[in-house]
Amino acid sequence: MSTNPGNTFESAPLVNISNVLREFENNLGPSSRNDWFKFRTNRNRSFFYADLYNLQANVDLVLFNRNRQVVARSIRKGTQVELIRLGANDDQSPRRPPLPPGVYYMRVFTRGRRPTSYTLRMASARAPRTIDDPEPPPNGGGGGIGGQNSVLVRDINPGELSALALRTDFVVLNDELYFSADDGRNGRELWRSDGTSAGTQLVVDINRGAESSNPTNLTVFNNFIYFSADDGTGEGIELWRTDGTRNGTQLVADINRGQDSSSPSSFAVVGDTLYFAADDGRTGRELWRVTENNQVSQVADINRGTGSSSPNWLVEFDNALYFSASDGRDGVELWRSNGTIAGTVQVADLNPGDLSSSPSELTVVGDRLYFAADDGRDGRELWRLDSVSNSNRPVLAVDLNPGQVGSNPTDLIEFDNRLYFAADDGRDGRELWRSDGTTISTRLVADINTNFDEGSSPAQFAVVNDRLYFAADDGRGDGRELWRSDGTAGGTTQVDDIGGDQGSNPSSLIGIDDVLYFVANDGTRGLELWRFNT
Repeated sequence: MSTNPGNTFESAPLVNISNVLREFENNLGPSSRNDWFKFRTNRNRSFFYADLYNLQANVDLVLFNRNRQVVARSIRKGTQVELIRLGANDDQSPRRPPLPPGVYYMRVFTRGRRPTSYTLRMASARAPRTIDDPEPPPNGGGGGIGGQNSVLVRDINPGELSALALRTDFVVLNDELYFSADDGRNGRELWRSDGTSAGTQLVVDINRGAESSNPTNLTVFNNFIYFSADDGTGEGIELWRTDGTRNGTQLVADINRGQDSSSPSSFAVVGDTLYFAADDGRTGRELWRVTENNQVSQVADINRGTGSSSPNWLVEFDNALYFSASDGRDGVELWRSNGTIAGTVQVADLNPGDLSSSPSELTVVGDRLYFAADDGRDGRELWRLDSVSNSNRPVLAVDLNPGQVGSNPTDLIEFDNRLYFAADDGRDGRELWRSDGTTISTRLVADINTNFDEGSSPAQFAVVNDRLYFAADDGRGDGRELWRSDGTAGGTTQVDDIGGDQGSNPSSLIGIDDVLYFVANDGTRGLELWRFNT
């Protein structure tokens, strides 16, 4: 190879490519995992072809534009031929847009430690048939573009400033995505999207002008979206709802009268009632509800007087509301309510006395309620509560990290009729686990970050199209990116590399039909709305 590749984006050498496939050969391994090439295209050469073969280990291809945005990728498993074809529409390739004129960067990289050689071929032309291909690559090829690209839905706040928060509340109403965003002009307000740039629009500017109403805790109830917001008129953060239109967006109740805020949060729907936590300025932060006819009232003053019970992690289970709260005597423990004062009771004092077990991540799978808690002996571990028809006392499901340290289960979610979560067993770092609620059924799904005593810290789980999607960092130089799993180690793979070496830090994942939506930062446009066709 006459041109030595660079090992960074900035050091990539400029190479000339034409309609004759040009070959580049080199080696990758533990000490050199990245090779970079730079090339130009013009308007007469919109079709682009690249393949990678002669591999002894897994090597992948990613094509970037000059702004470090991913244009295309091929991330096949093992030593399969990697292939990128842009501008083609034939039996071998799905329809892909042509490559616009400009400067581009090709990254050839390996995440593993096994040394390998490679042969990279690149060409550009007016049409696929005008490329001079001396012979096809060995071991197959020609099967289209490997990998699936995430797509920026819209750069709502143009430039490097972020439109979305890392933790953005996404909800779906009438097949559209609703969320809060800041476009740099109207402050942080309520938006919606149909998955297209043109269909991503401001719903209403509640706090008019450049100030923000900061809609949060978005929850669908009775064909409306309920949320907390501040319209800037002196009522503070209160309870609002919208039907998705400007005229249909209104204040539901000023629970804490005057300028102080009730700050409604932790919403959960049980039957025909929406429950939430709020502070009316008299009884502290307690449990409230909205009925189907939009009537707002307090359910119970759990921590009597001006003290707050601070209900949190509200969830429906066994035809009742379960949540964590403190009555001022037993610490933060597990509670249950049927919507009445008499029916609002403590389920169990797992950490006896005034100490707290602090139940969190309450998640229902089948006829069991799972949560994380600390009983004061085993550290923070996974607990379960069976349906009250079988038992009314929570039990420790599994002690993953024996002793008082605890495995600290987080991001609990139902997938494939099992519980999936992130935890640290004290050996593999924080990784992806699954459980049926017993010690024998609890197992590590995949050790994504195999570096000693490090974890990939999977989080932000969402189930779309029979796969579990999440954010993780495999420790191989890509940063925190988008992953998915079918519940097996072999089926747990990275699906995109949006942010380059810095990681895009995907968050707030949610699915609509076969499309995954999420917040990510590609390194140039801040935190914005992205989608991935699963």
